[in-house]
Amino acid sequence: MGWMEQSRGRDVHHRKWSWSDEQGWVKTYRIPLGSPRRYAGNPIMNPPGAETQINSPCIIRRPFIADDGVSYKYWMWFTVVWTVGKIYVAYSNDGISWTVGNGGAAVITKGGGAAWDSQGIAACTVLYDEYDAIYKMWYTGSLAGVKAVGYATASDPEGAWAVHGGNPIYTPANMIDEGIAVFRFGNLRYMGYGRLVAGVKEIYAAWSSTNSDTANWTEWGKILSVGAAGTWDDVQAKQFSLFWNQGVWYIFYTGYDGVGIVNLRIGGATSYNGFRLFDKMMNTESGSGLTGDGLIMVEQCAGFESGRVMYPYLIQVDDTFWMYYVGEDGAANRALGIAYIP
Repeated sequence: MGWMEQSRGRDVHHRKWSWSDEQGWVKTYRIPLGSPRRYAGNPIMNPPGAETQINSPCIIRRPFIADDGVSYKYWMWFTVVWTVGKIYVAYSNDGISWTVGNGGAAVITKGGGAAWDSQGIAACTVLYDEYDAIYKMWYTGSLAGVKAVGYATASDPEGAWAVHGGNPIYTPANMIDEGIAVFRFGNLRYMGYGRLVAGVKEIYAAWSSTNSDTANWTEWGKILSVGAAGTWDDVQAKQFSLFWNQGVWYIFYTGYDGVGIVNLRIGGATSYNGFRLFDKMMNTESGSGLTGDGLIMVEQCAGFESGRVMYPYLIQVDDTFWMYYVGEDGAANRALGIAYIP
């Protein structure tokens, strides 16, 4: 029985097969849509040291050669309270138990004086570039309310990270700094970022076709809109991550309805037609009483996510999909959780 791809209303099987090479058939997978299943041991990581928040997690799972064959290591970069202006790195052997790397120190800190990021750093994303065999980071900073994108590289996940001398590399109009994502396809780069227009936060994109991580970024346009009036995400769509799988683009994002300060929930959207305006998935949390498409996770009544949930980030682990996310209690403390889809 196939999984119903709810946002398009058509049946495509969860398990897909493709012909690879002389080794035979290779099993591939498409994301099965449904309500995420929370890990019973959440939260899986609290903020390091004296920090009070984990924000904007970005996770990479990379293979390495162990004594018993090929194994994997997980790396995560994350920000803290944005005005603190720090990016940390952590590592894990199983994706659940995490240790802060770099001796517990931040790998990137905000600039001083009148630097472009001296007001704070809010979000980051990291790619391991197989073409260049190097880790590449894009991150958001601000100065006097102007938000922009910076760039840094490292040969090792823990650093040292070399900050690009020409930062900021991109300063789009009306940018918000609560999310950033970058993909590379050959010589093309695609960047997602947030924008505030007329009091509404939505997700836009830019692209570069010049085989450069830092130059010639050109606005692509809006790729995710807020919901209709009265729905769960009718004021803000932000704090997002991008995922590409089986020719389909996915956005997992935080939505907000403008009611109070706590109504942040997690939604999802897809695009089957390239990097353009995404269609929201079916609401899998309709039992919560919230209306509108895209909703896949709401806060719980107690515990580390009793206030709100935000900053989703998806990875694929063998034949399953893991969604990391941030939960906040009623006192603005934020920790990392994980759920499985579906």
